[in-house]
Amino acid sequence: MDFDLILQVLPIVSMLLTLFIISRTIDLDLVPGFGKLSGLLLVIACAIASMWILDRIRIVFFARLPIQAVVGILLGIIALFGFGFRKIRS
Repeated sequence: MDFDLILQVLPIVSMLLTLFIISRTIDLDLVPGFGKLSGLLLVIACAIASMWILDRIRIVFFARLPIQAVVGILLGIIALFGFGFRKIRS
């Protein structure tokens, strides 16, 4: 398995470190749109995780689908999770 540590892990670690440093200096609730951004990231992470699980248990084989179909499925799952999370919060 080809795994490039610098290109795949370092950006995530850098983002988390930056958010930690910023959160120590200012309250993140005061940053406009930050709650919506973190909610969007949560929805996208859940959608990608569900697609990965579906691919691992061989219900849907994403590698043989055209990229338009994969993007369409991902956007549909993101919309579904977003709708579900909004219903849970209210």
